[in-house]
Amino acid sequence: MDVRLGFALMGFGRFLPVSLAGELSVSVPV
Repeated sequence: MDVRLGFALMGFGRFLPVSLAGELSVSVPV
C-alpha cells in the first residue's frame, strides 16, 4: 500500500500546487 500511496501522491502532486504537494508529503509518513 505504501508504494501505491507514493504513486498516488506523485500523481496528485502533478496537478496540485508544489506547496500543497510538499505539505502532503510532509504530513504523510514515507
